[in-house]
Amino acid sequence: MGGDEPVTSVTKSSLQSEEGMGTLEERRQIETLAWLRRATFALLVPFTLALAISVRVFGDTTPVRTLGLVGMLGLTTLTHTLVQQAGAGRRAVAIAVIFVASLATLVLCTLAESGEAIHVQMGVLSAITLGAAVLLPWGWRAQTVVASIVAVGYLLLPGWLDVDLREVGEHAYALFDVLALSVIGAWMLERQRRAIFRERAQSRELLRQQRVLLDAGTELNASLDLDETVATIARVAERAFDVDTIALVLVDEAREVLRVAAVAGTVLDVDRAADQIEVPLAAFGMLIAEIRSRGVVCVPDALPEFAELMRDHFGIRASMYAAIEHEGALLGYLVFNYRRGGVTFSETDFALARGFATCCAIALAKGRLVTDLQHANRVKNEFVSTMSHELRTPLHVILGYADLLADCVDDPEGRRGLDRIQVASRELLDLIEATLDINRLESGNDPARLAPLPMGELWEELRGEFNALPQGDGVALRWEHESGAMALTDRRKLKIVVKNLVGNALKFTRAGEVVASVRRDRERCVVSVRDTGVGIPAEHLSTVFEMFRQVDSSDRRSFGGVGLGLYIVRKLAEQLNATLDVQSTVGKGTMFTVSLPLAETRTQAAA
Repeated sequence: MGGDEPVTSVTKSSLQSEEGMGTLEERRQIETLAWLRRATFALLVPFTLALAISVRVFGDTTPVRTLGLVGMLGLTTLTHTLVQQAGAGRRAVAIAVIFVASLATLVLCTLAESGEAIHVQMGVLSAITLGAAVLLPWGWRAQTVVASIVAVGYLLLPGWLDVDLREVGEHAYALFDVLALSVIGAWMLERQRRAIFRERAQSRELLRQQRVLLDAGTELNASLDLDETVATIARVAERAFDVDTIALVLVDEAREVLRVAAVAGTVLDVDRAADQIEVPLAAFGMLIAEIRSRGVVCVPDALPEFAELMRDHFGIRASMYAAIEHEGALLGYLVFNYRRGGVTFSETDFALARGFATCCAIALAKGRLVTDLQHANRVKNEFVSTMSHELRTPLHVILGYADLLADCVDDPEGRRGLDRIQVASRELLDLIEATLDINRLESGNDPARLAPLPMGELWEELRGEFNALPQGDGVALRWEHESGAMALTDRRKLKIVVKNLVGNALKFTRAGEVVASVRRDRERCVVSVRDTGVGIPAEHLSTVFEMFRQVDSSDRRSFGGVGLGLYIVRKLAEQLNATLDVQSTVGKGTMFTVSLPLAETRTQAAA
C-alpha cells in the first residue's frame, strides 16, 4: 500500500534479491498474511473460552454479549480459513483491513448493546487501532481506512445521547488523537520497514554482485585463447545482467577501427549480423572520449543525440557503456541495451558494470598476451627450423671433405688437425640435430608412431653407427641385447633416445666402459645405458632432465654441451609411454633406464 517505486534494473530490480525477497509490496503482503495466520489462530482460543464462560456462567442474562462473541469467533474462523487458501498472499492486506474493521464493528455493537459507557468503548477501540498500527505491516493507507471505519462506527454509537456537550468535545478530541496517532505511527513504521528492506536488498545485491564477479573472474581466467575469452565474456555477461542485448566492442588502434566482437542476449537478426562489424574509430570519437573520462556512461542521460540515433535505427531505448581499460589503454567497451520502455540503469548497475569490465580487461589483456606469445613462439620455431636446416648443409660439406682428406693426409700434425675438425663438426651437428628435435617436440607436430620393433636389429644398427665414430682412448663401448626382445615403440624416436644416452655417457667417461643393453623384464622391455664415469651428485638427480641444466654450469667446467640431450630423452620417453629412471654414484658411474611396453603384451591386451 506504499508509494510507487521507480523501475530500475539493479540487475533484476533494486528491491529484489536472488533469494526470492520480492518487491516491497510483495513482502508486505507476505508479512501481513503471516500475521493474519498467527493472529487468527491465536484469537480462536480466547474467543472460544469467552463464549463458553458467557454461556455457562451468565446464561441468558447477557444474550447480546454472547451473540457478539459468536460473531467474533465466526469472523476469526472464516478469516483463518481464507488465509490458508492458495493465492491468499495477493489479497492479504485487503483481508486484514476487512478483518480488523469487522472485528472493531462487532466490538462496538456488543459494547453498545450491553450498555457500556462511551469512555469504556473508547479504550477498547484505541487498543484495536493502535495494536493494528504497531503489529500489522500494511502501511499508512490501510491504517487510514481502518481508522476511518472505527471513527464512523464510534460516532454512530447510541451512547452519545447520554453525554453532555462538553464531554462530546472531549471524547471527539480524544478519538481524533488516537486515530491520528495510529495513522502517524503506521506511516513511521512503514518508513522504517522500507529503509530496513532497502538495506537488506542492497546487502543482498552487493553479495550477489560479489558472487557474479567472483564467478566471472574464475570463468574468464580459465580461458587462455583470445577468441574463447571473447565468447566467454558475452556468455557470462548474459547471465549476470538482465538486459535485452549485450555487445562487446574491441578497439583496434593499429587499424583505427572498432570491431563488434560478440553479441548476446535477446537479440534481433540485425544484432546477430552485427557480430564482427567494423566501423571507423573516428566516427565514435565523442562516445569514446565520454567512456574514457567517466568509465561508465548511461545513454540517454549522456549524449542525447546518440540516443536518438540508436532508438530510431535499432529500437534501443536505454544503453550503458562500460570501458574496458588496462594500464591506461582502452581495449574496448561493453554495451548493455534495453529495448523495453520505462526501464533505467541504477547506481548498482554502474558498480557491477565497472567490476565486470575490470574482470574483462584482465582476461582480454591475458588473452592478447598469450596470442602474442604464441605468435612469437611460432616465429621462433620457424626461424630455428630454417636456420638449423641451413646450417646442416655446410656442415655436411665440411664433414665430407674432412673424411676425404683423412684418407690423403699422412702427416701426424695434419691428422690431429683433421681429427679436431671432425670432432668439432660432429659436436656442432649434434647440437643442430638436438635443436631440431626440440623444435619438433615443442611444436607438437611430430607424434609418435608406435609399432613392434625387434630390439636386436636396432642394437646392431646403433653398434655400426657408433663404431664409425672416433672413440676416446681407454673407454670401451659394448652393446648387449637379449634375443627375441621386441618393444612397441617408435623406431626413430627410440633411436634418438639411445644415441643421446650413449653419447652423454661417453662424454662423461674418461676410463672404463659404457654398456648399452636391452632385456625383457616381465611385461616391459628395459633399455639401460651404464657407464663408469664421473657420476651425478644426489642433489642433482631430480633436475638432470630439465632443459639447459648441467651439473657443472660454470665457465670452467670440464665437459661441453648445452644441456639439451637429457631433456630430449625425457620428452621422447613421454611420447613413447616409457618410464625413465636414473641411478648414480659420484666417482663410480651412472645408469639410465628406459622401460618400454612389450609388443606382445600390448597386442594381447588389444585382443
